[in-house]
Amino acid sequence: MNSTISSLNPHAASYIPLNKREEEANNETALFNSPYEGHTGMAQFYFEGGDASSDFNIHDIEALVIDNGLEKSGLQQKISNQAEVQYVNEDSEIHLAYLSFMFPNISEHCLAHVHSANDGDLEASINMLYDLECFPVAASKSLPVSSDTTSDDDASELEAAASAPPPAQAGSGLWFFLRHNNAPRTHTLHYLPHVESVSRHTSDQNRSPAPIPRAMDSSNKSSSRSTPAPVEEPEYLARYLVVKHSWRGRYKRILCLSNVTITTLDPATLSVTNSYEVASDFDSAAPIIGRDENSNEFNLNVRTDGRGKFKGIKFSSRYRASILTELYRIRGNRLGAVAEFPVLHLRRRNAEWVAFKLKVTYVGVELIDLKSGDLRWCLDFRDFDSPAIVYLSDAYGKKGSEHGGFVLCPLYGRKSKAFQAASGSTNSAILQICKVVVGVSLTVETSQSLTIAEYIKRRAKEAVGAEETPCGGWSVTRLRSAARGTLNVPGLSLSVGPKGGLGENGDAVSRQLILTKVSLVERRPENYEAVIVRPLSAVNALVRFAEEPQMFAIEFNDGCPIHVYASTSRDSLLAAVRDVLQTEGQCAVTVLPRLTMPGHPIDPPCGRVHLQSGLQRPIADVESASMHLKHLAAAAKDAVSEGGSIPGSRAKLWRRIREFNACIPYSGVPPNIEVPEVTLMALITMLPATPNLPPESPPLPPPSPKAAATVMGFIACLRRLLASRTAASHVMSFPAAVGRIMGLLRNGSEGVAAEAAGLVAVLIGGGPGDTNILTDSKGEQHATIMHTKSVLFANQGYAIILANRLKPMSVSPLLSMAVVEVLEAMICEPHGETTQYTVFVELLRQVAGLKRRLFALFGHPC
Repeated sequence: MNSTISSLNPHAASYIPLNKREEEANNETALFNSPYEGHTGMAQFYFEGGDASSDFNIHDIEALVIDNGLEKSGLQQKISNQAEVQYVNEDSEIHLAYLSFMFPNISEHCLAHVHSANDGDLEASINMLYDLECFPVAASKSLPVSSDTTSDDDASELEAAASAPPPAQAGSGLWFFLRHNNAPRTHTLHYLPHVESVSRHTSDQNRSPAPIPRAMDSSNKSSSRSTPAPVEEPEYLARYLVVKHSWRGRYKRILCLSNVTITTLDPATLSVTNSYEVASDFDSAAPIIGRDENSNEFNLNVRTDGRGKFKGIKFSSRYRASILTELYRIRGNRLGAVAEFPVLHLRRRNAEWVAFKLKVTYVGVELIDLKSGDLRWCLDFRDFDSPAIVYLSDAYGKKGSEHGGFVLCPLYGRKSKAFQAASGSTNSAILQICKVVVGVSLTVETSQSLTIAEYIKRRAKEAVGAEETPCGGWSVTRLRSAARGTLNVPGLSLSVGPKGGLGENGDAVSRQLILTKVSLVERRPENYEAVIVRPLSAVNALVRFAEEPQMFAIEFNDGCPIHVYASTSRDSLLAAVRDVLQTEGQCAVTVLPRLTMPGHPIDPPCGRVHLQSGLQRPIADVESASMHLKHLAAAAKDAVSEGGSIPGSRAKLWRRIREFNACIPYSGVPPNIEVPEVTLMALITMLPATPNLPPESPPLPPPSPKAAATVMGFIACLRRLLASRTAASHVMSFPAAVGRIMGLLRNGSEGVAAEAAGLVAVLIGGGPGDTNILTDSKGEQHATIMHTKSVLFANQGYAIILANRLKPMSVSPLLSMAVVEVLEAMICEPHGETTQYTVFVELLRQVAGLKRRLFALFGHPC
């Protein structure tokens, strides 16, 4: 007697021969649309500026549109029921295609039967089919049977499949697998080779051997359940791409700084190469002074495991000033002041000198009030302008004397400050110690002579501000940090303090925010004096806080700290700023639901670097884009393979998505770069599906702010990826992807709907940038846009959904702006030439139905 014990599912239903089933065996609808119970996955994601984590079900629409404490009734119950049926059908179709992909030697009818016998459980079905491959004799003798006898054809087919060898050749890609009835017969997601590059094609010689299929017995299941939870990646204060100098040579590393550890990562794999505890292993850091101003080397004195002597490790980076500044701040109280001097500070309004204390630290200079000891003004060394110091001539016109004084000049449009050495100190002593601390040599202006009266006159002229014609003005409240907004707020989150400002000692002040075609100007409402002027070219992103209905922020690309405001007309203000930015700069500007985490970008902007290289909009080069795509693809492969059952795989993917969005500009990856198909598939499957409701139905109930922010992150990442021509063509060939993207237009969150509309506009040739099809000499772009429009608007119901988003009187200006971009790309010249006639007519009919409502969006007098 054969002693081999089968590990088939003991709870599976009895086997029913296919020729006894009531439905036709070749009925494609019954095979792919049977109401089997789908398998959903729960992933844990981490959000900027909120709680540490939040459960987010990527397949359940109820987690996105219905709050947990809300009872299902009326429309919500209808949405829930329709969504459940749709997800069950969709999951069954994907499960059966996946089984056909993994077991090509078993017919689709048998796979459908096994899937049905296991109540739609994909994992149990795979276990049963693996047993057929691993234990063909025992499995064939222990197959579940019903009262009817299994036919000879079915039995022989199962035995032949059990004895057939597994496939071993390369496949045609994940997108081919997901297309209807095109399941590849070669390798599975379980056997996917390790992602070595961003290319979609990997040579067979470089592929790792396929793992041996494991027997799905109870011991393996129990061991998998006992697997310890993955270690969560820490949030860093900053990350920099550096070159390490060692006896092995020079090689790149990612230097990650936090308050707890200093870590170096391999940029190819993101694996940890070295880690040092700040409390016990980090001693000091210092610049290596070179012969010229372009020296970028510095030393990091560390040791391992808190034992032994500290030794210096040599690195180099053009962001040396920022790295050393962050390292000095991490050491905190262990670093005292370098020197302190009594000084006199010139108050411009009444032209009098007031006594203060000037403290020189390892980070910068601080102005301390002598009576209260409060910090009144500060300036980091990395934020000095060039020239950084201007001498004031004395009463006799002598420049650079000890009685004349000096002016410290900051970057970012901030006002300069005039000082004079008081009794007990000298100007030369103060400036000498400021010159080189973080490797920044402060330049001194020697070509001009400036008297105190001339300086006061120049400051008064600066207070007039920009001379351009204003495009708009709003009353706002500026939330400042300590030292009247000059203190850089460290840490992973910005909190509102007791005074209404940022941090414990921050404050809030009233301002007039004036928008011109080239700048943003903050003015005092009482005298209209310009406080700070920022060029529009320095704006990197606008932040529309999801949880706070009046708060917004501006992120800059030149190293300037974040500006946080509050306004009752927030959305109108942001829409106007974004419109001018995109019109004048011809570059798309993102609107974020939360601030970018400081540790997500690599090489965050630094004032000194921008001062040396010149201010320009960031553009993703092929090398950096390839590196970030590789990291994103590796996380996507783990999240997709095994149905996302790898512990922590979805949280890791969400982390990589946020880092990718922080490192790659909103304009996207280079057009000629290859995007891994697994990355696109993972993003598409994480987008929420929309219930099949009539086009005239109102938008879905709004999701929670965290869920909306997560979906906006998915869409923003997809937009960056679809800047690649090959990636866009792949997505357009996947009907489920098109349905999910267009379905987001009716999302209950206006932020999600606006982000989705912006993505659609870019795909069809709209939005800002050089997308004029008249410059397309070969007609390739013309043909691509025409095909994309025909695919996206194949269902004319989307035209109704698009127009209906403009009907409510309370529609957000940001959403209406994004929808109008889509309409412009569909029906306005010259883009209307690529729109199909039937879609063109339907859109015109819908737009005409808006009547005066459409004119009101643009302030039209009619």
